[in-house]
Amino acid sequence: METLKIVSRLNRSDVDGATLGALRITTDRLCSEYPFMPSEQLLIEGRQWLRRIVELHTKSLTLSQHREVLALSGWLALLVGCVEYDTGDRHAAESTRRAALLLATESITQR
Repeated sequence: METLKIVSRLNRSDVDGATLGALRITTDRLCSEYPFMPSEQLLIEGRQWLRRIVELHTKSLTLSQHREVLALSGWLALLVGCVEYDTGDRHAAESTRRAALLLATESITQR
């Protein structure tokens, strides 16, 4: 019974479906507003949402939730990297692009 309790904790999550759904919607919205939203505003919001996602990593997530959070983090990082590039911050854009690649690689290997 002790082993069953330990293993069952792997399927427990502190994050509900509504939270991940809101994160999906927000990521889609920010990416869709790229051509219309002022760069500074998009950069601020993108970074704020990345910080919120980092907070999710401190919580207990199922494997599928972890994979989704990594993928959404990657999309947001790519968005932020594009805005950084567009605003002339090439060094930051390259660093962000590399971070997004790592997130994508990690989310793929989690499958």
